[in-house]
Amino acid sequence: MLARFIRSLLANLDLKSSDMILASDHGNIEDLSLRNHTLNPVPTIVWGRQRERIAAGIHSLADITPSIIDLLTEGRNTDG
Repeated sequence: MLARFIRSLLANLDLKSSDMILASDHGNIEDLSLRNHTLNPVPTIVWGRQRERIAAGIHSLADITPSIIDLLTEGRNTDG
């Protein structure tokens, strides 16, 4: 079901002019019996025109939000 959704989303996006980031929120999908977040690596997949630059800046879950903010504010003057 998730794979079908992702395929449909990618088929309808213009990846020459947009980017998509897919990340797990806590990295314990391999053991759903755990109720708390683990320290396991968090899978992240990036598609789109800037995928290499985006992926190079993501080293942990904490890097996801700053990466999205950078994309959304790219080319804008954010001072004041």
